[in-house]
Amino acid sequence: MEKPSLPAKIMRNRHLKCGSISPTSNKAGDLETKLNQNSQNSGKPSFRDPPTSPPTRQYKSGKKRGGQVGHTRHKRKLVPVAEVNEVKEWWPTKWANPECGRHLRPRDQVGEAKRQQVWGIVLNPVVVTEHQLYACECPECGRISRAEASREEAKGMFGPQLVAAVASLHGRFRLNEREIVAVLESLWGWK
Repeated sequence: MEKPSLPAKIMRNRHLKCGSISPTSNKAGDLETKLNQNSQNSGKPSFRDPPTSPPTRQYKSGKKRGGQVGHTRHKRKLVPVAEVNEVKEWWPTKWANPECGRHLRPRDQVGEAKRQQVWGIVLNPVVVTEHQLYACECPECGRISRAEASREEAKGMFGPQLVAAVASLHGRFRLNEREIVAVLESLWGWK
């Protein structure tokens, strides 16, 4: 049996050498593709973009902030009065009816009080304060006057300590809404 000549060996193994070169060039192409990726052409978040990449555009949807027209409103359910830590009753501050000048009395009350609950945090448990805003009807002219809570007492659904805690968890600790709710539930039994 004759030994094949050198050019014949090269010709026979040429496809192996070409095959070993092409994966290397593919790897280089893959690495170059990865280098050119940013948040606009891949699933990467924008904070992973290199400083040289163009800034991402924020497109406005044209909708106003907050609840949208036609969307069902989501409200927190009121806690039963038996579970409330403190109840504050608010009666109309102007006991004299501006139309007829007659003084209003608590027995002139009409209907149920408008219930508004404010959640707050103290050092240990959560404190829920309910503000009951009563309305009275003038016995002479029939005009109804409703009480107004002071701005400091019933500004919204949450007290200043709870608002500060939520702002700190969201702003400083970068927690999303679901994580904030989980922290409030686990630490203070907030519902």
